[in-house]
Amino acid sequence: MNKTCKNNGQSGFTLTELAVVVAIVGILIGASFMMFSPFILSARQTATRARMETIADSIAAYVKSHNRLPCPAIPDDTPTGSQPPFGFQKGSGSDGQDVNISCVGTDVEGIVPFRTLDLTEKQGQDAWGGYITYRITPAFALSQDDYSVASTDIHAACRYLDWMDVHRASTVNRNPLKARFCCPPVGHSSDVYYKDKDIAILDTAGGDSLWPRARSDASKFYDHQDTRADIPLMDTVREPDANDYETPAFILVSHGPNRYGAYTGKTSGDRMLDVNGFFGTDETENQDGDRTFIIREYTADQGNDYFDDLVLWRTQNQIYSEFGDNSCLRP
Repeated sequence: MNKTCKNNGQSGFTLTELAVVVAIVGILIGASFMMFSPFILSARQTATRARMETIADSIAAYVKSHNRLPCPAIPDDTPTGSQPPFGFQKGSGSDGQDVNISCVGTDVEGIVPFRTLDLTEKQGQDAWGGYITYRITPAFALSQDDYSVASTDIHAACRYLDWMDVHRASTVNRNPLKARFCCPPVGHSSDVYYKDKDIAILDTAGGDSLWPRARSDASKFYDHQDTRADIPLMDTVREPDANDYETPAFILVSHGPNRYGAYTGKTSGDRMLDVNGFFGTDETENQDGDRTFIIREYTADQGNDYFDDLVLWRTQNQIYSEFGDNSCLRP
């Protein structure tokens, strides 16, 4: 018996109908992305801030053990010559071992030394995969073995009676290494630790300072000479001092979703470029390698006002306050 095929009355979509369906799906996906993108941005900002807080806590723990900041790490994952392994602070040994050196010159900026701080590489990056910039004020990263530098001045804040060993001569400080960190030097104009090397934090390019731009009044300081214990008593009672001695010790910068200015981690000094022309003037300030940084609210407007960086900073007092009573107010 011959069988014939019968039309069951059904037919497929035409190309026009498929095109309409695809267009509708695309619109829905785009709408969904637009709807949820603010939540995605917020979640990544929160995750990045949490990582930066973890880094700050790890730096504080390092300071407690070493009485100095760790130097930044070189942003180059293929180190050469005498450079330490990737992720260790500048000046580390060939195996990453800690070497007690001062951070000076170009050593004051790089990426977070995540391996020195016992963190993972991911913890040294923000939620967009960019390396977090780490810059220090060099006065807080002095080698504790180096007593020949001229700028080892100690501010009066660490020379009142509580800091002195009353059972010995009044010139003996109970914790001179901590005193040198908590009450850092002013130095002289030719000195690499001079106050003009301090980090300056502004609310916008050319705007107001959010923290004193420099430590001041050298008359309040005493040149720490001879031995680490020779820090003369200033006052038996600590007097309020309007002159600056507290200053940003370090700053962390996430360069945000566009990653403009973030170190690439591939070649020392190389940074992510702004290929889309989508950045603001203040973002440029946070990646130009100088000591001035901007901290302000996120602004999504494309153009000179755009700003997506996240910034965290700590003074020497804030670093030690991580340990409660173990603050810069006492030895």
